[in-house]
Amino acid sequence: WASATPELAAPPSDVFVDDVVLLHVTASDEPARFLAKLGMPEAAPEVPGSLKPIPFSYSVRQSLEVMSSRCSLENWGMEVDTSSRSGLYIGALLSDGAVPRHNAKAGPEGSIRVGDIIQAVDGDDDVLGMVRRLHNSSTCDLDVFRPKLYEERVRKRGRPMGLNLLHHKDGFVLTVQEAPALHGAVRESGADIGAGDMIVAVNGRRDTAEVMMEAMRASEAPLLTVARVPALITSKRVRPEQ
Repeated sequence: WASATPELAAPPSDVFVDDVVLLHVTASDEPARFLAKLGMPEAAPEVPGSLKPIPFSYSVRQSLEVMSSRCSLENWGMEVDTSSRSGLYIGALLSDGAVPRHNAKAGPEGSIRVGDIIQAVDGDDDVLGMVRRLHNSSTCDLDVFRPKLYEERVRKRGRPMGLNLLHHKDGFVLTVQEAPALHGAVRESGADIGAGDMIVAVNGRRDTAEVMMEAMRASEAPLLTVARVPALITSKRVRPEQ
């Protein structure tokens, strides 16, 4: 951190190793200076054709933003996890907001629940695009679908789990990044868990991703609740209004 940003003696207290850091840049400086500040090599591979590097720079004090995968949308009355490629996973519903008010009118069949996934907002299926639209709009069309839930017991027998999981410590899900390792406990126990699946509870308990990871490590035979997104998604369109 110090070599990348010498003007700061130490990183901010709310920056952690697994945070995603977004650096906002402007077209006013050379790439080499930017890379040098990050402690990276100045030389970049040549790009075939006529493409040229775009000059840019950044201001650490004014343009450093730390983004958690857990996003609170208070006006909408929900908290979502942005770490899944499938969309915005709804991890919590608040007491008030557009979604709870929609649920009060919609009834059980048309309601939005914890565990549902927002696939698109006003037709935009990019994760950051969806969050931006929800922050900036008071009325949106939400394409929502409900993933299949099932449980798998994984008996370790001294083996590692063999899972590559994407998560943020305060997020709601552990997303499986790739097929389980060949000699890991998941593969050898025959558990039906694959790339794109989301672990949403461990031993029957939904909690933050960090707590679920610790529970998985501590248990010799963790019971995993898995949310699976089908290959063909049938979503319903709802329009909560703030």
